[in-house]
Amino acid sequence: MNIDKETGQQFSALNEVKLSAEDKNDILQNLRKEMALSKPKRKRRLGVLSGAAAAIAAVAVVAAGISIEMHRQQSGLTPSSGDTTASNQAKGNSIQPKDHTQPTATTVTNGIKVETYQTVQAAGAVVAKLQGSFGQVYPSGPPVDLGTGIQANFSGGAGQYRYQWHEGNWTINLLGFGDSNIGGKMAKNVVSYLHTNMLPAPNNKGTIIINGTSNSSVWNTTMAWQEGNQVYQLEQSGNPVSALTVAVNSGNPVNPQSQFQQIFKNSGASHQMYLTPTIGFQVTNLGGGANNFVYQFSKTTDGGKTWTKTSTGHYSDVLGLSFVNTKTGYLLNNSPAYAVTPDLFVTHDGGVSWQEQKLPIPSPFANFYRASSYPIFFSPTVGFIPIYGENINQSSPTQQLLYVLVTLDGGASWTAYTNGQGGGLTWTVSGQTLTVTHGKQGITVNGLFAGDWTVSSGH
Repeated sequence: MNIDKETGQQFSALNEVKLSAEDKNDILQNLRKEMALSKPKRKRRLGVLSGAAAAIAAVAVVAAGISIEMHRQQSGLTPSSGDTTASNQAKGNSIQPKDHTQPTATTVTNGIKVETYQTVQAAGAVVAKLQGSFGQVYPSGPPVDLGTGIQANFSGGAGQYRYQWHEGNWTINLLGFGDSNIGGKMAKNVVSYLHTNMLPAPNNKGTIIINGTSNSSVWNTTMAWQEGNQVYQLEQSGNPVSALTVAVNSGNPVNPQSQFQQIFKNSGASHQMYLTPTIGFQVTNLGGGANNFVYQFSKTTDGGKTWTKTSTGHYSDVLGLSFVNTKTGYLLNNSPAYAVTPDLFVTHDGGVSWQEQKLPIPSPFANFYRASSYPIFFSPTVGFIPIYGENINQSSPTQQLLYVLVTLDGGASWTAYTNGQGGGLTWTVSGQTLTVTHGKQGITVNGLFAGDWTVSSGH
């Protein structure tokens, strides 16, 4: 098709415009020239049309189904603010940038909302924003002791008060009105519950905000924690412990690896235990002698790539350690010559400090050498300690499993059982292999009398 014929078809709408034959001919001649010119020349020649003629040509172009916006873009012009047809089309043709601050997917499982974001940074920003809504507590007095080694910053005045403390990667905030003793009691209840129950381990951030209404008669709890590029969120009214229980039992609904587990590893003079693929604890024998060795305790948050020292201490023989959450852990120190029961030590601050905790000794085994390696837990509350040894009154003593200590409260108390069952647990021994079951769960300890155990679990 030649230019004249194409131009005549495209701009046939001009036939309906009331102009003189001479004006119409001038307009068509100029348009023919515009279409025949290259882009740079067309831009310079655009001024050939008078204002009135250009307007009429625009009407003709639109009537013929040709976008005036396309012509303007080719000629280097931009639409005016009043040109709604052109500006709307320009918006439709442009590529809008992705908003990484909005979730790409949202699901709800067991009352917990899970939002997936484009990046880890975007997910972290959501948790940080929630924490920012509460802000930083600037103490108006000394730290408040909430029990189990936890201390909170406290500020109060003008009829309201605020508590703030940290447990692992969690920041816990409490806002109340009226009597601050009511809020203090609630804060202690929360700390007491978390002492024996493990929240999901945030990677990297987690926040809990507990808001009380007037006179702190009703509590509203909001929780959010990050797991990579996902954010878990929970809101609930009533007792804050109920909300915490939902989170504790969730195990991160879409991340089975976040369920409670203990993974033990031995490497020369170091003994490690992991709660998650990234969070772990380590005890290392730095040397010494005469049953007075120096042990260093460390923590990792990157799967063992780097370790941060938490403390050092003097012990006679430590073969491992066992944590139930990021704060509470246990170690056993075998006394010299195994003459007495192993000493249990507990930490409530992630290994910074350790306190001795007495263990019961069944009377039939008072004259036995006794030893062990570390407690093992099925859950944050249910665990056991195998005690093995030999009778010191025999000429040729043989090592054997003597008894099992069982806890049902996260290690706060222990009860000794000797007949293969107790505290809801049952166990059998075959050679140096101990198999312990609790409901549908099973834990196997290999090398029972060798000191360096290998521990595996199943369901």
